[in-house]
Amino acid sequence: WDIAQAALKRGGTYLTIVGDGGNILLTVGKGIWRDTVGAAFGGPKYKLFLTDTKYEGVGDDMAKMTEMVEGGKVRPVLDEQRFELSTEGVHDLIRASMSHRAKGKLILQVQGDQ
Repeated sequence: WDIAQAALKRGGTYLTIVGDGGNILLTVGKGIWRDTVGAAFGGPKYKLFLTDTKYEGVGDDMAKMTEMVEGGKVRPVLDEQRFELSTEGVHDLIRASMSHRAKGKLILQVQGDQ
């Protein structure tokens, strides 16, 4: 969250499906705090979508997230580097992930993927 704020455009929204990790009640509480109090003082908006299938509202959350992505309201941040689906490619992807220097999500390309 702290690092991600720097990547957001002014007035942008931070969208997460994982929160900060840890206790779900604490994560939801932080999300509510950040989205209401933080945004009221000029901070970025914060939206937490729960993807746990045990949560009864997961279908609504996934539909809303899909609508935001398809409507161009959310732009995922993707790392420039792509990794081939091979033993070496997977090792390289893990190394890049563990380096904590990746800028966005890492992509593992499968055959036919453009």
